[in-house]
Amino acid sequence: MTRQHVEGRRKHASHETGALPEQKSTQPPAFNEHLAFFDRDENGKISLTETVHGLERLGFGYLLTVPGTAAIHVSVALLGLVQAKPVSARALELPKTGTVRHPDTRLIDEQGKFDEARLDALFREHGKRFAGEALTMSEIVRMLGATLVSSAQRSLQDALLMPTGIVAVAVEWGALLWVAGQQRDGVPVLEKRAVHAFYTDAHFFDHVAERLAKLRAERASTSLGRARNFVQRWLA
Repeated sequence: MTRQHVEGRRKHASHETGALPEQKSTQPPAFNEHLAFFDRDENGKISLTETVHGLERLGFGYLLTVPGTAAIHVSVALLGLVQAKPVSARALELPKTGTVRHPDTRLIDEQGKFDEARLDALFREHGKRFAGEALTMSEIVRMLGATLVSSAQRSLQDALLMPTGIVAVAVEWGALLWVAGQQRDGVPVLEKRAVHAFYTDAHFFDHVAERLAKLRAERASTSLGRARNFVQRWLA
């Protein structure tokens, strides 16, 4: 996908949603492009069907895409309602959806900038097994639990957002581990560099989708590979 195409998506989304020129997302630019990845028809709205297709392109099987889509749309709508930024669960509008925030690891500051020092600190504090360079699944769970509790203690709004925020955070980090996880010593981990790329690379999802499409095409040359593709279409 070219930079011109990405810019066109953003401008088209602003036109369709009637966003005012001064309205800015509190998410980093890369995150807004991640949302545009799901907007297949580029009409400034992400429908339920488009989210399903987007998750499929990222390697999620059919048995995960439907509940995953429901969790994403409902949690974003509920978070938007609490934050007085109403978003329809049936079609997530761009760029409005990018302004909805959930209590999380605070890797994005109030100006929408990625905090690399915060990322280093989180992995150094919680990534004990691999010396701050990667997190195991149990370390991710402990990290998210600690940061969510800390957020809830800071403000009443974050406390009210906690139930929905737990779902949103679990989906976000679980999906990131799923699509960008690696193996270290036989253990699935999420490396710090993958999280960094997620927050800074505007084409992160496109790269993942292209890699998976290429892998599936290569496997399709054998009967065993086609069988594996079929199973993964449903399960993973």
